[in-house]
Amino acid sequence: MQDVRNIYFHNDIVIERKNSLEELSGSLTRDRERFEKEFLKAGNDGCKVYLMVEDMGGYSSIINHSYKTEFKPNAYMASLKAWETRFNLNVQFIDKQYAGYFILSTIQYFLKESLK
Repeated sequence: MQDVRNIYFHNDIVIERKNSLEELSGSLTRDRERFEKEFLKAGNDGCKVYLMVEDMGGYSSIINHSYKTEFKPNAYMASLKAWETRFNLNVQFIDKQYAGYFILSTIQYFLKESLK
């Protein structure tokens, strides 16, 4: 009889999804404390952390203030770059139509490499 066991990866990879620069802006400003706690927990668990933002313009949208909040571009970039460094964050700007594919492929390849 073959020994079968379940393997879980819920503490190994996290994909934080933001549907717009406006949503991310809110997380980096008014919800900053809660947002930071989430990333601290993931980092303490040793997770690989991805931040997927559904905005194809990415950094150029931030620099050109092509979003509907009062968060200034310089402050936005400073917060995002600090977050990248502080939490070893992999930031990806994705077209909304490819968000599902990004999530699926990121998890698939993470698992493939983890199981080698």
